[in-house]
Amino acid sequence: MTAVLIAALLGLCAPAEEACAIDDTSAGGLIWSDGNYNAALSAAREADVHVFLAFLPEWSDYSNRLRDEVLTDGSVAAALEGLVCVDVDPDDPRGAQVARLHAVTAFPALVVLGSDGRVEDRIDGFIPAGPLVGELARILSGTGTVSDARARADAAPDDLDLRAALADKLGNVGQAREAERLLDTIRRDDPEGATLAGARVLITDASNRMVADAGDGGAASYDLASLRDAIRSVTNARARFEGLTRLADVARLAGRDDEVLPVFREAWDDVPPEFVLDWGLDLAGLLDERSGQLDAEGLAFYLEVAQAVADRAEAVGDGTGGAVDGALPPGTDYGPWLARRLDALAFAARANGDVDRAVALAARCLELEPGNPEYENRAAFFLGER
Repeated sequence: MTAVLIAALLGLCAPAEEACAIDDTSAGGLIWSDGNYNAALSAAREADVHVFLAFLPEWSDYSNRLRDEVLTDGSVAAALEGLVCVDVDPDDPRGAQVARLHAVTAFPALVVLGSDGRVEDRIDGFIPAGPLVGELARILSGTGTVSDARARADAAPDDLDLRAALADKLGNVGQAREAERLLDTIRRDDPEGATLAGARVLITDASNRMVADAGDGGAASYDLASLRDAIRSVTNARARFEGLTRLADVARLAGRDDEVLPVFREAWDDVPPEFVLDWGLDLAGLLDERSGQLDAEGLAFYLEVAQAVADRAEAVGDGTGGAVDGALPPGTDYGPWLARRLDALAFAARANGDVDRAVALAARCLELEPGNPEYENRAAFFLGER
């Protein structure tokens, strides 16, 4: 089916009962058309195809780039083939009405509707042609969409995690009212936060109350104790970890740096194994920044975190200088990736007074990534501190 791209300013000026009028002239590999939102929905419903809405105000630089550089790309045009596509002008009165309907308040924004006119997914912000083609393929295949999440939740009505995933998806596409209704059912079915979904809702509610209670006082007036109590009340370790990392971020936002590290230490006890490599590396970096202020116990904790990261990084090696299949994102060069984590351990060793180990680790990093100027000078840097 021919793609219908209302890529010039649609204006949404035609009466709702008028049909989409297609102009068979093409530009940039796409068919241009005149019509309105309701007419576009009617055309999509009749043809049983998706609707692609692009909210691209002319005053937005990134919206203009998306229109001029991305939507004119041949691969994007091919991905849009068969869809009813509408460039909505949110500054036009009727375009603003469509933006309100889909809760679009930041631009650019791309919304994909099913042939029934219901939202399937949304992409906020500028996105290059390649990633957009990938996202369109995912959405049109029905993977990770609202319909997909709804089908999974409907198939297992007692699974609160699937229900929460649907609520999260609905919130992301601007369907806040339905999302909140689902969250209310989770509050009803798991008021103590025993499940991951219930615990997340409980912690989020406590966080929202804390912000509301602070009023005009802002972050400086946050009652961190109330949020901490809510987090500690849940029994789900994953949710407790997520809550504690949120609490640490809030403490930093509130300017209470003295509370940040104790919260991170508590979070480390519940860190999920799959978070050790990346979150642990970030935590090691934070500890390194503050290593001069750490006491002996804090320095030991720093070494513990860096050691755990390095051990897990070594464990994903396949013994031939590469990584076990699926252990790392595609295209990751295992040597430099491992070196970065061993480098973090070297700094932790140095901070704990073990310069010889730091130097040995620096040499290993240089073997893993020859020519890296940082690693070439690392051993001399460590030795210079003796």
